[in-house]
Amino acid sequence: QKANGYLILRVLVAIVLIWHGYGKLFGFGISGVQGFFEQINLPAAGVLAVLVTILELFGGIAILLGVFTRLLGIWMIVQFGLIVIWVKPALMGVVFVAMDKAGSELDLLLVAAGVLLATNGAGILALGPRLLKQRWAE
Repeated sequence: QKANGYLILRVLVAIVLIWHGYGKLFGFGISGVQGFFEQINLPAAGVLAVLVTILELFGGIAILLGVFTRLLGIWMIVQFGLIVIWVKPALMGVVFVAMDKAGSELDLLLVAAGVLLATNGAGILALGPRLLKQRWAE
């Protein structure tokens, strides 16, 4: 049962990432994402826009398939942790004072999911170890 619950978590995280990556790529477009990143003064906004969009879309697909799940879990910890700290700083110590500026809840859950994926791998029904014949590919 533990494995089944973990599979559900992996699938739902993948859906969220694919949904957001797809929206960035085909909704806002890379230039729209870059423009937003420039507005919030992120360095290398163009490079980050491409990386974030591609990693969310194709990383989500890889997580869904159970390929490179541990590595992508680490990426999730870094990306969504930085979003909480840099992009949505309202959560850092003032969320209860300024509830209207909250919005990092999903990002914090994705950090937690990234920790689980990075430490436990893909779990059941993972294609990584089968396709690549390597434990690290999970």
